[in-house]
Amino acid sequence: LEQCLRKKFRYLGMIGSKNKALDTLAKLKEKGFTEKELSQCHSPVGLSIGSSTPEEIAVSIMAELISIRNSINKDH
Repeated sequence: LEQCLRKKFRYLGMIGSKNKALDTLAKLKEKGFTEKELSQCHSPVGLSIGSSTPEEIAVSIMAELISIRNSINKDH
């Protein structure tokens, strides 16, 4: 995540528990990353559809990617 945040990307997500995500983002803030930079990272990844299996989690992530792609395409 640290290596990606300052590069150009259309989507950046971090898989992990809420606690792990909060801990990781706090450490990156200590390293000098701004709130704006950190807010670009989607965490938890995926749309909230009540996923529990790996397959369902994959579908929720793909649904989020499609949603973002479609909203970006509407802006251009």
